[in-house]
Amino acid sequence: MSSCLSLYPQEVPAMSDPIIRLTTEEDIGAIIQLFLPQKRDPETFQWVITDGDNKFRSFVAEIDNQIVGHIAYVSTQYEYQGNIYTGVFTIEWIVNPQFSGQVGLKLYSKVLKIGDFTFIIGGTEVVNQIYPLLKFNQPLNVLKFLKVTRPLQYFQALDTKAWKKVAKTLYYSRPSLSFKAASFFNAVSLCVLEPGKGLLPGIDPCTVVNTCQEEHFHWLLKTPGVQVHSFTIKRSEVPIGTAMCYTQCVQGVMSGRIVFVSLLPTENSIWEQVLVCLEDFLVEQGCCVITTLASYAPFIDALRKSGHVVTHELPLWLKDRNKLFRDASWHFTYFEGDLAYRGIHLTDFTLEDV
Repeated sequence: MSSCLSLYPQEVPAMSDPIIRLTTEEDIGAIIQLFLPQKRDPETFQWVITDGDNKFRSFVAEIDNQIVGHIAYVSTQYEYQGNIYTGVFTIEWIVNPQFSGQVGLKLYSKVLKIGDFTFIIGGTEVVNQIYPLLKFNQPLNVLKFLKVTRPLQYFQALDTKAWKKVAKTLYYSRPSLSFKAASFFNAVSLCVLEPGKGLLPGIDPCTVVNTCQEEHFHWLLKTPGVQVHSFTIKRSEVPIGTAMCYTQCVQGVMSGRIVFVSLLPTENSIWEQVLVCLEDFLVEQGCCVITTLASYAPFIDALRKSGHVVTHELPLWLKDRNKLFRDASWHFTYFEGDLAYRGIHLTDFTLEDV
């Protein structure tokens, strides 16, 4: 998510009331201007704020024919206790600092009216101050994991001082180098997900689970700038779930991401076996590092046992108007919102010409 918001707007002359309307293709250039000096690729940005049918899911704020703000969202279905709810993940919220305050709130109010609940994972320091004022709560932190699979390549890719390169490589590599594979017989295998075969999201009545809608899945399959790999997970040749990974090569450095693993049976050995299969695949693709996002306890346990290290604890900001999820656990991954494609190529790798 991006934001250039302020809690306190600058003093400006009296202005017309903002018009909040749906985004059009002609607005893209003006919206991108709001993010400067941060550069945004127009093609990627347009993909982010459109759905699988290329319809815009975003709003702009316009004052005197000038676009002064923007917000977009991703709407996805979730299952909990046998019911289906629409969750709305807000993205790309930005307002010209001259018009903060009321404009930002009016934009956000458009999104708050969509769906049964609204949420965001992570956020900037500024917006993390704003969410409590909008009556969001923070039921948990979602953990961001990293595993170095090829220490020498990881070391060479780091763009920092020599002593920091050594320290970071040792810190992130030691758990995986000391990791000993479990002695279980691996009955789990991956096969390429065949079109039209259907997705297996998994169900747990006590856990909020993304229903893995095909529209959202196919939107992520079209992610620009990455290679997308989707799988059916099988145990003893019986399908038990779905998985998605991304790989991205920048300047000869291959990075991998476990975007999504559907909810699996709760026994830890299954999660560990699935993780071994996904890691083996990503290493075969040449990945020197793997990133993963997790909030579900069995998945977190499997990641820790496999040598993945927590790099960030991202707050889940939740606006649950009807108190639907008081006692819920959550299975959140990079599948939520627009998180999947962001930051695959690590910020401490060389970024020239990216």
